[in-house]
Amino acid sequence: MPVSQIAFSAGFMVLLVATAMVHYSFPGRFAFLSEFPTENGIRLASIDAVAELIAWCVANSVAVFGGLTAAIRRLLDAIEVALVQTPWIVVAALIVPMTWLTAGLRMAIWSDAFLAYMGLLGTAALLAIVIGIPLGMFSVPVIAFFGVENA
Repeated sequence: MPVSQIAFSAGFMVLLVATAMVHYSFPGRFAFLSEFPTENGIRLASIDAVAELIAWCVANSVAVFGGLTAAIRRLLDAIEVALVQTPWIVVAALIVPMTWLTAGLRMAIWSDAFLAYMGLLGTAALLAIVIGIPLGMFSVPVIAFFGVENA
């Protein structure tokens, strides 16, 4: 970045900070900092024009927005079905090469490592449930036999 652009950006930021400091240090002292420079007629006409435009859109474009909503819903449902019913290895085999092509080899390696990590977390959770529940059920009689109680 050229030095002139850096200097301009720094000067502009100093001006913004100084203006904000003056505005909040002396509230109401400088009217041009508190009020937007416009006439009430222009502001009210703009508000009315926007309100009329929104009313027209609501009244006349229900079919367009309904069709757009239906199309987006169909697309999202198809994506959900594709991602839920596709085996995980196929999803990973698509994500990693796409990442490689778009972001490079290093990012592809990171995305592959992340997907493997997430898969291991799912496997670890499944093993914890499969081993932990029966182990807890079998340990209840042992705890009752030795008279161990929770404090």
